[in-house]
Amino acid sequence: MNVVIVGGQHHGKSSFINHVHRCWKNNLMANDEMESAPAGMAENTQEISALDLDEKLSLIDTPAIPNMGSEMADAFRSLLNAGHSSGTRRRQLAQGTFMSNFRKPPHAAIVVMSLCHWRDQHEEMQGYLSAMAKELKNASGGRVTFPFVVTATHRDEFLRDSKASRPHEELNKVLDAMKRAANTAHVFAVSNYHKDSSASAAVNKQTFDLLSQLVTLAIRPDTGVVVAQSQNQYLAAACAGVIVLAALCACKWRL
Repeated sequence: MNVVIVGGQHHGKSSFINHVHRCWKNNLMANDEMESAPAGMAENTQEISALDLDEKLSLIDTPAIPNMGSEMADAFRSLLNAGHSSGTRRRQLAQGTFMSNFRKPPHAAIVVMSLCHWRDQHEEMQGYLSAMAKELKNASGGRVTFPFVVTATHRDEFLRDSKASRPHEELNKVLDAMKRAANTAHVFAVSNYHKDSSASAAVNKQTFDLLSQLVTLAIRPDTGVVVAQSQNQYLAAACAGVIVLAALCACKWRL
C-alpha cells in the first residue's frame, strides 16, 4: 500500500514519516530516514521520496503544498490522480508526464496539519484544510473519494504553550474544529518521535489508531480505476493516431 503524505511547509511531514518508522521498528533510537530540519524560511523537502516500511507499506514524502491556490491545487490533484516516481519536483507535478498517467496512484493519503499553525493562523489553516479535503473527496475529476486521515502534529508543543486553564480541553476543541474543516472524524493528535525521544502511551495509541483507520479506509475504494480508464483512453488515442498516420501514408503513396 502506497500512502502519500501531504501538507504545508513546516507542519512536520518528514518528521512524521520518521516518527512512524520508529514506531514501526519499535526503536526510538533509530536514525532519521527522511531529511528534516527546524522550522525556518527555507523549504526542506524538494522532491518526492518514498520510504518502504516493509514490502506491503510505503510512505511517500512530498514537497509542501503551501496553499490551495490554482497552481498548487493542480499539483495536489496530480499527487492524487497518478503515480509519480521518486525525484519528481513540485513544479513537475502540475505539468504531469506521459508515464505518470500509466502509474497507479497512491492508495491513501495522510494530511499533516500542525496544531501550532492552526492556533496561530486559524482562519488560513481552516480554509486550507477545507480546500484540501474537498479535493480528496472529489479526486480524479470527482470520480474517486480518496481515502485519507489527518494527523495533527506538535501535540506536546501545543499543550506546553497553551494558555488555557485546561490545555487538554483546548486540544479537544481544536481537534473537533479540524474534523469539521476536513469533514472527517479521523483526526489524530501526535508528537513526532525524534531520536532518543521518550515514549508516550497517548502518542503510541494515536499513531496506531491512525494507521489502523487508514488501512481500513484504503481497503475499500480502488483509486486505480481511473488509471485503467486513462490507459484505455491513451491506447485508443494511440491506435487512432496509427490509423490516421497509415491512411496519410497510403494517400501519399497513391499520389
